[in-house]
Amino acid sequence: MNLFEVKPSTLGGIKSLAKKIKRDLGIPHHEALDLSAHEAGFQNFRHAQHLGGHNPNYQTIYLTAYWYGSEGAGRETLTIQIEKPLYEIASRSQLEHGKHLIPFRLEFADHLERRVDLNSQSEAHDDIYAAARSIVFMEILSLRPAMSAEQSELLSQYGNLPGKDHPSLWAHKQTRALVFMDEPYNPQFRERTTWASAHDIHMLTSEWRGIYRPGHTIPNIFCSDQSTMTLLQEQAPRLEKGACEIHGDMESAPYHTQFISPSREAASKKRRPRPMPAIPGLEVKGALPYGQFIGGQTSLWRPAKRMSLDLHLETAALLTSLENSGMPYACDSPFADVRVALDDWMNLEFPSDGEITDEQRGAYSYNATPIKIRKGIEQLDAINKISDLLQQGYADCKPLHVVLKKIRRIHTAISRKI
Repeated sequence: MNLFEVKPSTLGGIKSLAKKIKRDLGIPHHEALDLSAHEAGFQNFRHAQHLGGHNPNYQTIYLTAYWYGSEGAGRETLTIQIEKPLYEIASRSQLEHGKHLIPFRLEFADHLERRVDLNSQSEAHDDIYAAARSIVFMEILSLRPAMSAEQSELLSQYGNLPGKDHPSLWAHKQTRALVFMDEPYNPQFRERTTWASAHDIHMLTSEWRGIYRPGHTIPNIFCSDQSTMTLLQEQAPRLEKGACEIHGDMESAPYHTQFISPSREAASKKRRPRPMPAIPGLEVKGALPYGQFIGGQTSLWRPAKRMSLDLHLETAALLTSLENSGMPYACDSPFADVRVALDDWMNLEFPSDGEITDEQRGAYSYNATPIKIRKGIEQLDAINKISDLLQQGYADCKPLHVVLKKIRRIHTAISRKI
């Protein structure tokens, strides 16, 4: 049997895997049940029944995704067993930056949850299974996602790898050496072998079918450190053909339910409500929601009453001038937030070409002729003017307060440099 498959975590999962074993090997059902139970870490199926399908030698984890689309809506939660707890495999930030794990968050110690809705049940299943494959890949090979800018820069040494596709960069837990993997559809094995040899890089190939699209893409692993490659080669037999198959239990539940993992329940810690968008078009305290109305993320907000076009254009000219005036680095983030918000508001307030000319829209969108603004006092004067224009043009509301707060941050950053 394939050692890399995620072990069945319940009696139902053992029975499900047994059906596949029976079909693939053509053996009696009772033999398939025993083989499946053995794969899950039990002596036989009777032993699994006696323990209720729970093997104390493995850690049970859960992966959840939500979907909402033309076919309906729902929540999907996969239960799998791995050899180590998640915190031993990688840190929270590393888990949330792993291959196919970026859309997920560590909701609790034993539960990963996808943040934003998918469009169908099949998409939810695909994302969950890909995330599960990533976790087991990390566990088996003792790899963690490489996250630092310095580590990411090393990707450039693989820039001319023949046929490079679907790349990912990892760091070995013990040696700290960097490990590069990609999963092309049609790997150029001869060219790759020659390239690796020329660059003094070791290359690992196996019958493992990878993470990205098992059965369609073919993974190759590269590392310049010989000792690390030796460790990877020792684990390579566990990356056998068919290793992508995840034999956990998938629960389908109503969309508005939330999964409570056993660890969270044991800790008596209540879950926060899942972030959800506001009702489109519903005004709340002088503000309207906008953006993508997708489950799992909150709405953006804008003033319900629009500012005049003249004030928008005057504000845009000042923003463009400030952008070209050499503001301190600390201004970059709040300035970008202000610019994006006001750009969104203007386009939503004046969606019709009948109210605004192409020239005016172009002038607003970063093309306004900048006014010469010198560093220091003149920058502060421009910031104060923008604040005055916004308070003149908009009624008092929370979205305006948020933008004004960021403008004050810009003012403070400039003041400290005078």
